[in-house]
Amino acid sequence: MKKIACILILVSCCFTLKLFAQEFGNLPDQITDDEYKVYSDALSQLRLLPEGKNVLVIREITTISREEFNERDKSYLKKKFGEKISDDLIKEFGAVNAKPRTLQNKFSNSLNTVVISKSEEDKIFNPIDEGWERFYLKYPKSTGIIELSRVAFDLRKTKALLYYGSSSDFGKGGIGYYVLLKKENDRWIIEKKVMCWIA
Repeated sequence: MKKIACILILVSCCFTLKLFAQEFGNLPDQITDDEYKVYSDALSQLRLLPEGKNVLVIREITTISREEFNERDKSYLKKKFGEKISDDLIKEFGAVNAKPRTLQNKFSNSLNTVVISKSEEDKIFNPIDEGWERFYLKYPKSTGIIELSRVAFDLRKTKALLYYGSSSDFGKGGIGYYVLLKKENDRWIIEKKVMCWIA
């Protein structure tokens, strides 16, 4: 009787684990609605568009893989953000960005966004010579290409961390930031941003 009870418990546990995997197993691989809310709120605060330039062209593939985000980066974030950021949030940022993911145009309707695929970008910038001229012919109301990481959240989902980069010409115009946000009244507000590169 004990043997049958043990088998039933084992089967029940396996079934529960299978359901859990089906329900939650794909979540880390998908960009969530919560992340798109953070992106939209962050972009509305980060964009400083000159008159006549109102299109945000966003790279389809997220950036920052685990190989890129190393111990030096973690130390840099801790030093620059100080007590505003937890070690767990930094660790989560590395984990959610272990692999690049595909963005969709699920940003706020108040933003005029275009998601540019890798194949389209390759076509525009191949050959590299005059690539930016071709880009601005296609997207004359854009100021360049924006790249984003995945968003990491703290356990209470009151703080979020992302990487934001913007390029406007090869080696002549571009900047990248780590952006820390806090949630206030259902809106994500930039608490602090730290520059990580400039061209």
